[in-house]
Amino acid sequence: MLCRVSEEFIRDKFNLKGLRHRVPEFYVALQTILDLPAVVFQDCSDDSTRPNAKSYVGDGPTLAYELIHARYIQTPEGMRQIVLIHKNKY
Repeated sequence: MLCRVSEEFIRDKFNLKGLRHRVPEFYVALQTILDLPAVVFQDCSDDSTRPNAKSYVGDGPTLAYELIHARYIQTPEGMRQIVLIHKNKY
């Protein structure tokens, strides 16, 4: 079960370090997760900033969220959320 990762955590570039190479169309995936227009990540070097880049996203957003989530649940806030989820479940 996944908990909700804060938007602040997702927007922090430090928390995304190294993920760009593990997720296809990484910036498109981020745009999808954050529901942002394609022009937000203009500083990236691939074609994912084109206006219609979100027309096909594949599994990138899911993989990106899972990898971000794996990092988030190692933070104090993420651990608190996981504990609450499990306490409420059992």
